[in-house]
Amino acid sequence: MLLFYGYLNNLFVSFPNVQFSKAELGRTFAGKAYDSFNGERNIVSRDTYNSLWLSCSTFSDFKSMVLPQEKGIVQGILSRNYFNSRYILKINNPTDITFIDSRCDPFFEENFEANRLGLFYKNGWYNYAHEGTQFWEVYEDENSLGQSVHIGSYRSGDVSTISWLISPKLDLSSLKNPQVAFRTSVSFPDESILEALVSSDWNGQIEGLETATWNSLSAVIASKHDESRIFIDSGNLSLNFYGRELFFAFKYTGSGKTSQDGTYELDDFHIFDK
Repeated sequence: MLLFYGYLNNLFVSFPNVQFSKAELGRTFAGKAYDSFNGERNIVSRDTYNSLWLSCSTFSDFKSMVLPQEKGIVQGILSRNYFNSRYILKINNPTDITFIDSRCDPFFEENFEANRLGLFYKNGWYNYAHEGTQFWEVYEDENSLGQSVHIGSYRSGDVSTISWLISPKLDLSSLKNPQVAFRTSVSFPDESILEALVSSDWNGQIEGLETATWNSLSAVIASKHDESRIFIDSGNLSLNFYGRELFFAFKYTGSGKTSQDGTYELDDFHIFDK
C-alpha cells in the first residue's frame, strides 16, 4: 500500500494484496445504522499492514452487499473525506474489488467487536483501575466505525486516575520477526497521557504490576496536537528486543481535573510476523 507524502487528491489508484480488516467481516459496504451519507470500511495491506478507509455511498445500489472476506486488488479514487481529516478510497462499483485469494490474518488480533458495550471484560485480559474509579469500556459511534474501547476521567471526581488495559500473555516464539501495531484517537486530552508498554517479566498478578519491568513502545499515539477522535496508526513496532513471552499494556494517566480529564480511544491491536 502506498505511503502518502504531501497532499494527494482525486487520483485513480490500485492497491494489490489488501483485505478488509478482520473487524469488518460480515458488514455491508454502507448499510449499517451508523453509516451517514457514506460507509467507510478499513482495508489493510498484507505487505505493509498500513491501512486506508474504503468509502461507499449510502445511496449506492450495492450498499447492503456483504464485504468480500478474501484478499486481492482494490482500485478507486484516492481522495479526502468530507472533513478533510484523512485519506479515503472511493469506489463506485463492487467490481472495483477483485478478492480471490485466501485471507492472511495476523498472529493475534483484538478489535473489540465480540464484546458487549460497556465495561470491557474478556478472558485473559486485565482491565484494572490502579488509582481512581475509571475502567476501559467498549463503545461504538460513527467515528469508531464499529466497536472500540476508550478510557477517560472526565467528571470522575478522582484526584488521580491510573487505568491499565493488559493483554493476555502471548508466546511469540513461532514468529521470525514479530511486530505489533494498533490505532488510537483522542478527545480533549489536555495533559492526560496514554502509554503503550510491554513486559516480559510480569507474573500476571496485579500485586506484581508495579515491580515488573514495563518498557515503552516507540509508537505513534494520538495526542492533544491531533484532531479529536480521528484514529491514528501506531506504526509497525518490532518486538525482537523484548523476549518471546510478552504482556502488552495500555496505561492511562489523568484525573478528574479539567486539565487532565481527556479520553483516549484504542482499536485494532494486532501482532504479526513480518
